[in-house]
Amino acid sequence: MKVKLLQQRHPSYDEAQKARQSALYEGGQRWEDLLEVWFPKRHMEPGDVRAERLGLAHYINYTGNILASLASMLFAESPSISGADGDYYSELLRDADQQGTAWAEFWRARFLEACVQQTSWVWVNLPRRVAPAVGAEAPTESAPSLGAELAAGQLDAFLVGLAADQVIDWGEDDRGRLAWVMLHDVVSRRAGPESPRVRVFRWTFVSATTIQRWEWASSNERPSPTPEDVAEKVLDQLHNMGGLPVIRVRLPILLWPMGRLEGPAIALTRSENDLHWALHQAANELLTVTSKWGDKAPEALGHGHFLKLERDADGEDAAAYVSPSGVAFEHLERQVERLRDDLHRVVSQMAQAAASNATRARMSGESKNADWRAAEVLLAAYAGLMTDAMAKVLAFIARLRGDSDAIEVGGLDGWHQVDLESWLGAAAMATEAHQLSPTFRRVVARGQSSRVLQDVATPEELEAINAEIEAADVEVGPLFAAATVPAPKDYATE
Repeated sequence: MKVKLLQQRHPSYDEAQKARQSALYEGGQRWEDLLEVWFPKRHMEPGDVRAERLGLAHYINYTGNILASLASMLFAESPSISGADGDYYSELLRDADQQGTAWAEFWRARFLEACVQQTSWVWVNLPRRVAPAVGAEAPTESAPSLGAELAAGQLDAFLVGLAADQVIDWGEDDRGRLAWVMLHDVVSRRAGPESPRVRVFRWTFVSATTIQRWEWASSNERPSPTPEDVAEKVLDQLHNMGGLPVIRVRLPILLWPMGRLEGPAIALTRSENDLHWALHQAANELLTVTSKWGDKAPEALGHGHFLKLERDADGEDAAAYVSPSGVAFEHLERQVERLRDDLHRVVSQMAQAAASNATRARMSGESKNADWRAAEVLLAAYAGLMTDAMAKVLAFIARLRGDSDAIEVGGLDGWHQVDLESWLGAAAMATEAHQLSPTFRRVVARGQSSRVLQDVATPEELEAINAEIEAADVEVGPLFAAATVPAPKDYATE
């Protein structure tokens, strides 16, 4: 098939926008590759001056930090999954993508991808089946049963995260449901030490029934394909998964952080670099030499950059340094501060982001509570979107394996927990009520041990702690009665 047919884009696919947004999030080399975009050429700007200005350009990645903080808040506590029983599901939660990525971390990455590109994709994949050897007779037995496939691990599905720029086209049915997707990526291959490394351009079509793939390999003469080149079909098979194995996670436009951050982030970057360039220029004062030059050629002075001025007949030869007054610097600094505050203000109702100056630290408790309530609303919306996507994936896998699809996903609510001291105090008072059961006390203890120690204890240590909690005698009184807690010091009397 011709590349121009495979390379068609969905009308809403904006490659330039995706490149800008990814660069603003990642920074580094990806940001530097777009210097011409961030800093358009100024009117009548000399080429050497522009080259120097771009060479000094820098990027402070506020945007990436804001989005990472947002993801950390949402995934402060892992999602809770009920109804997914068995060794397979335990392994899936431990390693979601067969790359060692835990379930919560895999979905945290999908959430970040959606924050940047508005959409993230998850492909439910199955282990590659062993093809018969070349020349071997085709098997005559009937198709393996569900039980045989489960026993052989052929239905041990795993997840593949797809970046938004990989899914270049897609189709929907009459009800607006996703019907197929076209993926595009470029991989680097080398067959062995005596073989050259080649770039392979791949297009993969996935529908509810089939998977097809085409490839085009580069060469020294042809590093990339032209629209008229023909890609070779290397895969065409039925997948028998009972539906489209690709799930789309899409944020509503008003909940898409990068959609609102892109403009302010670019404006802030330009202003910061304008200030940096102005200071760089002012740090090297301009030497002016006033003289009756005539045909006399001046020698290079200092770093070789100075301004020749012609004096009048009655004047005197003079040399002086000139520099800006500094008034413009004050305006540039105020503009940078304002734009930096505006950038954080964009997401002030998306996350409890700290502002860039001390003013916010002095905000009243009522204002902070109002910001937190706004953040709760938005984080709750994000939690609903992500847990719904997880539930769809697990339901798809359950149907594929013939399991009960009554799997429920919850959690992602650690961001609204009150501080630990208040929580423990409330739990202590609650467990002192005589009507509460020993089981309640054990659950409270397990939950708090996991929450307090999740960053310092190993899974084996947490398992041992929970086992000790289960074996503890909690019938003798309130949960905290057996603990000896020292009385607080009265520092006023010391």
